[in-house]
Amino acid sequence: MRRLLRVGRDGSLRLPAELLGAVGARPGSLVSVEVDEVGGVISLRTLSIQRPEMRMGRGLTPEEIGELIVAGARA
Repeated sequence: MRRLLRVGRDGSLRLPAELLGAVGARPGSLVSVEVDEVGGVISLRTLSIQRPEMRMGRGLTPEEIGELIVAGARA
């Protein structure tokens, strides 16, 4: 897939969702950017990172969450 893109005045380059989707990137994805300065090539790779899950014994109510936030601010 090849597209012609224009570099913005601030040096930024906006990649269309179509291109990002082609490498498996979605909102929130981490993308590795590699630059080959000799060949003038920029490569993108979507990173697959396993994030640890945190499990609690039960769900917290909004009131309990608020109390925990206030207690943490006092500490």
